Amino acid sequence: MTNSSGLTPLTPEQKLANDAWRRRNSLWIFIPFVSFGVLSWLGFLIAGVRTGEKRYFWPAAGYAVVVAIMFASSAPEGESTGPLFGVALTVAWIGATVHSAILNRGYLTTLAQRGTWYGQVASSTPPPPPVGAAPLSQTVPQAAPVQPAVQPSSAVLRDAEILEENLRDLERQMRASRHRLPDEAVVALYDIFAALRDALDRGAQLASSPRDLFVVNRMIRDYVPTTLNTYLSLPPDYVDQPGPTGATATQEFTDQLELLRSESQRIAQDVHRGDMQSLNNHGRFLQERFGGSELDL
Repeated sequence: MTNSSGLTPLTPEQKLANDAWRRRNSLWIFIPFVSFGVLSWLGFLIAGVRTGEKRYFWPAAGYAVVVAIMFASSAPEGESTGPLFGVALTVAWIGATVHSAILNRGYLTTLAQRGTWYGQVASSTPPPPPVGAAPLSQTVPQAAPVQPAVQPSSAVLRDAEILEENLRDLERQMRASRHRLPDEAVVALYDIFAALRDALDRGAQLASSPRDLFVVNRMIRDYVPTTLNTYLSLPPDYVDQPGPTGATATQEFTDQLELLRSESQRIAQDVHRGDMQSLNNHGRFLQERFGGSELDL
């Protein structure tokens, strides 16, 4: 797939490995510092808009309140300011700078994986028809009558059971190694397991998307265990030492888990949307079969 300029878009891994991409998308963390805290809220607002995640909007609102307090507690010219102004200035200037720097790694990971939410909406919206073109209802043929949802085959159910057992093995391994894993990695792994189990519980919808079924299979049998086992194979005193890229093994591990979590949650959401579509299709099927019946009262 190519974009409108004819170039193949970068994968999330390529984006995160691209220094220019990382620097360009990390500029938001400097807004609190260069503005002396006055615009500390703006960087978090930008991060929230670009990722579509509410976790960035809350700090934006909080720092906006701090800036308001800072201005409200400032003294008139020639008079000394009170301690409240100093506290607010420190929080809005230094605190917001450090806070944004801490969140930047997760922000870049999310941005690389999901892209900008407004870009996804724009790309999914069909362009308007040319002036003078026939209405869509006149150019698109009528759809065939809706049929009831297809039930999962026995082979799909057997595969789902095997994958569920593999997933339980992964969970047991994670719990046994819990003392060697950082807290954020444990949370990410639990989220991944929950999303994958959710997808497996709906085998029919999962099977309707060969790509998602393949990704779930590889996640359970390859991607997640390989990521986990590679990290656990490192000596405990080595995981926090910077590697060739400057990041520690723990940081690389959590970044990879964040990618896996985002993808597994996307698949689970797709499955739920498929369930809703099946319900809508079944309702249309019933309407076509019985909506015009003489049994109507």
